[in-house]
This record gives sequence, C-alpha cells and structure tokens, in this order.
Amino acid sequence: MTLETGSWELWAGGDLSLVLDVDPHVAFAYLVREGGGMLCSVWVCNLPGPLPDEDDEEALPVVANAFVLPGATAPASLDALEMIVTPTRWVLSWPGGRSVLSATSTLGWSSAVGADSPFAKPLEELPI
Repeated sequence: MTLETGSWELWAGGDLSLVLDVDPHVAFAYLVREGGGMLCSVWVCNLPGPLPDEDDEEALPVVANAFVLPGATAPASLDALEMIVTPTRWVLSWPGGRSVLSATSTLGWSSAVGADSPFAKPLEELPI
C-alpha cells in the first residue's frame, strides 16, 4: 500500500497552509500563503512505479537516485503522516522518514536526502 495520488491540505492556520501533492512517482509538500504563492517546498518521497514520460509536462520532477538514501521509505498512507507544527517549522513525520518546511527557506529538508539537491536539503543541515 502507498500514498494515494492527489493533492491534500494537511494543515491550515491564519493565511498559511501545508499542501501535499502526490503523483504516481513522487510526493512533494508545499507551504503556501493564501493569495501569495509558495513559500517553501520539499521532496517527501519517491513512490514505487514506472518513471514518468519525459514529455509529460504535468508530472512532478523525479529525484535522482544519487540524492536518495537506500532504504528510504514512503509513508504507507495519508494516515501514516504526523504533522508537527511549531512557530517556525512544519514537520511531516512517518515511520521511516521526515520532511521539514520553514517560511524562512524556499527549500525544505528531508531525512532521506544524502546531499544537496534541487528538491531538498539534508535534514542534518537544518538550523537549530
């Protein structure tokens, strides 16, 4: 079992919301301001399945395997995701992984990323 394809608002407060977008290949989370666009994005996970057609402009980007740690696991379902919200961070946590967003950074952090990538920074680089 794996995440369902679609777009879900996982959290909302004031004029901010956290949205999870899942296609058959990858999941991304976005911190967005109402009427103001995206503040931060982060790769959540790759999903098992065929790679997208390179000509499919609607497909979300696929993270290169070089950036993903072996054994990184996708959440089993939306119910497996836990939201932790602090005044400055939004954390998506699940058995096997964690992704963090912040309104002060356009790129978030992921526990499964082993090096800087265009999609996420390593969780170890998250400022305290």
